[in-house]
Amino acid sequence: PTRRSSDLSVVLLAVAEIIRVYSEGPRVYAQTPAGAFALKARLYEMERRLEGRDFVRISASELVNARMIEGMDFSLTGTIRLSLRGGIQTYVSRRRVAEIKKLFDVR
Repeated sequence: PTRRSSDLSVVLLAVAEIIRVYSEGPRVYAQTPAGAFALKARLYEMERRLEGRDFVRISASELVNARMIEGMDFSLTGTIRLSLRGGIQTYVSRRRVAEIKKLFDVR
């Protein structure tokens, strides 16, 4: 489980419920169906913790749970738009497009 600190409360998050982990400014958040939770860990630390658990880095500021991807839009030049559970839309950085295509066996 991942923990979040907000004021004086800590919430345990089940890894299977995390849709994505992303940074916004200096903060890192875990997005779940229940909302976004601030984390104390850095994004690279979360990437290490979640290694081997279906999480994929799609940009310098975001990891997504591959099991939460509901669709991929390849119509945009140089990037992929991902549709995630909960109506979340996000984009794969140009640098990571080939890696994501290979991972999902897309040509």
